Amino acid sequence: MKTITVKEALKQGYTLCGYEDLEMQGLKNIDNLKEDDFELHHGYLCVANKQSNSASISSEEVIEWLTDRYYDTEGNPDDDTHDMELCFKEKTDIIEEFVSKMNEVYNQKKWWFLDSDLRLVPDENEIEP
Repeated sequence: MKTITVKEALKQGYTLCGYEDLEMQGLKNIDNLKEDDFELHHGYLCVANKQSNSASISSEEVIEWLTDRYYDTEGNPDDDTHDMELCFKEKTDIIEEFVSKMNEVYNQKKWWFLDSDLRLVPDENEIEP
């Protein structure tokens, strides 16, 4: 496992960190860490990956879902022609606009994964008591 000091982490563009032994947690800002944060209450601090993650959806997934919903409708007399998927594909402009707006909503909720191979260690000059 590699280690990185607070000063080095900030210089390299890392901004968040968390405890390696906690599954769900609120991440800490590296530039606000205190000496107490390095006590091993929940394991070692690891930097969070620089790249955030969020959910997303594609036009293909929406078309597939809409098509399945159409054919799963009870009493649908058109359940063996499968023409509806082509109808949805002809409306890609509407579907892509919807997908774009939904991905904007998804993008409001982000998460980061910890880099468990990069342990954060205190730099005495950077940590306030």
